[in-house]
Amino acid sequence: MLNSKIGIFRRVPLRSRQWQSVMEHHEAQRMMQDIQSGQVEVMIFFKISRRSINEKELLEFSDYFQKYNADLISLGESIDTSSSSGRFFYTIISAMSQWERENIVKRIKSFVEVRA
Repeated sequence: MLNSKIGIFRRVPLRSRQWQSVMEHHEAQRMMQDIQSGQVEVMIFFKISRRSINEKELLEFSDYFQKYNADLISLGESIDTSSSSGRFFYTIISAMSQWERENIVKRIKSFVEVRA
C-alpha cells in the first residue's frame, strides 16, 4: 500500500451511466484538477468496471494519475497501482471489463432480434 498519509478528502459518486464518459463528469473534472494540484494522491473505489465505459478511458484515467504521482486502489479487485504488479493487473482488468461489456451488448442485441 501507499507510504503516504491517507485521509478522506471527499466522497465522490462517480460512475459511468448509459454509455457516457466518466471523464466528462463534472466531479471527475474537479477531482482531476485536485490531482494536478497535489491535493489528491489516491482514489479508492469499489470496482474498476464502475469507473468507465471502455478500456481506453480506464487506461487514460490511470495514465493521468501516474502523470501526477497519484494512485488508484480498487477494493473489489484488490488492485493498488502504486506497485508495478498493481498497474499490470489494472490493465488486465480494464481489458476484461471492456470484453465483458461488449459481450453483454452482443447478448442483448441477439435477444432483441429473437423477440422481434
